Amino acid sequence: MKTQRKYAWPVFLFFFFVAAWTVIGQLSFYSQPTDDEAGMVDVYNVYYVLEIQKFLGIGNHDLNSRVQENLEEKGMTDLEEIMLSPLPAIWFLTRVLQEKPSDIQAKEFTSFVLSLQQDNGMFVNENGEELQEGENITPYLFSTKLAIEILNRYEEPIPKQKELIQAITDRLDNRLDYGKDMILDGNNLLILEILVHLDPEAKILQRARETISMDMIQVSFLKENFSLGEWTTLKGIADILHPGKPFNKVIQSHVETQLKDLQLKNGAFRFPESQEPAILSTYLAILLMKEWEIDIPKKENILEYTDEIAEASF
Repeated sequence: MKTQRKYAWPVFLFFFFVAAWTVIGQLSFYSQPTDDEAGMVDVYNVYYVLEIQKFLGIGNHDLNSRVQENLEEKGMTDLEEIMLSPLPAIWFLTRVLQEKPSDIQAKEFTSFVLSLQQDNGMFVNENGEELQEGENITPYLFSTKLAIEILNRYEEPIPKQKELIQAITDRLDNRLDYGKDMILDGNNLLILEILVHLDPEAKILQRARETISMDMIQVSFLKENFSLGEWTTLKGIADILHPGKPFNKVIQSHVETQLKDLQLKNGAFRFPESQEPAILSTYLAILLMKEWEIDIPKKENILEYTDEIAEASF
């Protein structure tokens, strides 16, 4: 039996959850009602479970085998059974499915994704949406990133790359005009990730490195009210613009203290504004601890927690 998923963050702007976006965190926006007896495994929960267990170095072969068997030959109709709308559902499925997708599955999913592309190269969230000329592309950064990654998974060329690069470059250029007053939110990370993927030698990336300094990023970690999404975003921006540059020891100590304070007795992690465990907050906390080389306590408890989540996902 599937359990009702709890979402920790309110919608921000069009579909963002927190002021600082985290790529994974936004996926919860696409929730929709589900049949408790759905035959398709909950790819949202299972994705995080498998990633967490991989971070811990504790693989679950039986779980992985069950997931692969369940997802084999799944198509668009099957996606209606889970608590996600099509685009993020396909993204999660492509991340969880290890085997090479069948030709039928690849054609069905890529055809849907390609149908979302607009004249300027951006991808909208749902069929029927249209991005008007001159319209702000910010609400479509996330869907565009998902679409690009799905097409890459199926080795499908990305059409209208020139137009897409121009749209993304113009948006970044506009944001960089704010200089030191620029807010380091998830939109910036999305823009950078898309641009680095499509045009890693883009000249505007050098301007971004000069405008968004390492000091600017580090200071943002010391805000009184923090979120796991903000920290994931800041770490992502630093990795893209200043790869290899270490954070100072004060920041590292601060991050370690705050993250460990979020861990509960059952090994799972809560969001700062909540006292309840969640698979997403657990994933984000462990991801940050892994990247910062922070020791992860209560690994056996975490394994038990994730196994319970996985079992409830079938």
